[in-house]
Amino acid sequence: MAMLTPETAYRDFRHKLHRYIASRNANPQDIEDILQDVFVRVSRNADSLEKVSKPLAWLFTVTNSAIIDHARKRQKNPLSKAHDIELAPQLSSTEHLEKEFGNCLSSLLENLPEKYRNAVRFVDMQDGRQTEFARKNNLSIPAAKSRVQRGRRLLKTAILDCCHIERDNLQNVTGLQCRRDACR
Repeated sequence: MAMLTPETAYRDFRHKLHRYIASRNANPQDIEDILQDVFVRVSRNADSLEKVSKPLAWLFTVTNSAIIDHARKRQKNPLSKAHDIELAPQLSSTEHLEKEFGNCLSSLLENLPEKYRNAVRFVDMQDGRQTEFARKNNLSIPAAKSRVQRGRRLLKTAILDCCHIERDNLQNVTGLQCRRDACR
């Protein structure tokens, strides 16, 4: 097998990675940005690419990290409400689904016991670190991690009790029906 370079990886695997990103990202405008970020990372780590035994698996790992980083950037820098209205006067079905789920999620999060609610909010919604949460709340790191995990499990249980979630074959959410009476 010939040595894989960033250029040959781009040529050979671009379309597979494009499909992978598209299946995990609801916003088609972001796909090319994420793909470009992937190959910037691949170029920076060309020596690692040359050494891996399963290059496609390695590329999927890099791609998944880029998708997650892109989503975090979007959460940290959302467009202003006025700008959103100018760009899209009507919500797409995906945006409507996200908004409905966001409203449902907020009420479910508020129903968690305070120590779990604060842990999940800090780590998952404010992008804080579990070690920082431990320090701020005078907890050991294992205790903080346990609290975050327990909060996530409680929130997941509440979501599954409250909402009917439809998924495709790749386990992407394709439909959501919040049962308002179950969310209270």
